[in-house]
Amino acid sequence: TMGTVAAFMPTRFSARDTSMEPSASAAATSTTKPQWNHSSVATTAASLFIIAYVPLLGSFVPLLLASPEGGRQVVVYMLCVLASDIGGFVVGVLAGRHQMAPRISPKKTWEGFAGSIGFGMIIGVLGVTLLLRAPWWVGLVLGALLVAFGTAGDLVESLIKRDVGIKDMSHFLPGHGGVMDRLDSLLLAAPVAWLVLHVAVTLPAGLGR
Repeated sequence: TMGTVAAFMPTRFSARDTSMEPSASAAATSTTKPQWNHSSVATTAASLFIIAYVPLLGSFVPLLLASPEGGRQVVVYMLCVLASDIGGFVVGVLAGRHQMAPRISPKKTWEGFAGSIGFGMIIGVLGVTLLLRAPWWVGLVLGALLVAFGTAGDLVESLIKRDVGIKDMSHFLPGHGGVMDRLDSLLLAAPVAWLVLHVAVTLPAGLGR
């Protein structure tokens, strides 16, 4: 009867047929905008920095060698950085109390840094006066600056290792933390060594000829 049909129709057709409607998750997925992966960007930037780090800073060593007394200048530069490492280690072990950068390099202390300054300046004066025949004060300036930038190089390399999550850069030199742990001080100090020696030794020697 018509009454039965009328009673049936609201029930039959009032319910929403959801079989053809997209689900909420699908709709949300289709409208979600792509997000930048900041971690990937940071990793790429760090990789590019590390790739350029060694050749860019290391290129100043050939510039040192290009001067008339290039071989001796390289020896003085390397001796100053080596003296800095030795002085920092000896004084730091014997008298180190106050940490310099506990989150980056817990073993570095301000007392060790003072030892590095002292050793570096002594070797700088001896190297400059005996090997390069330049004024003693050039050795003081060279030693102090190489120690400062060499220490900064240590901290930069330690920061890179902590960011990557490794203890040593390699196992090529067992007990020394890898090759980069021996080169980090030399790399950041190389531009400073070239600048100081070029301005204070090479240029005056060229003008005196």
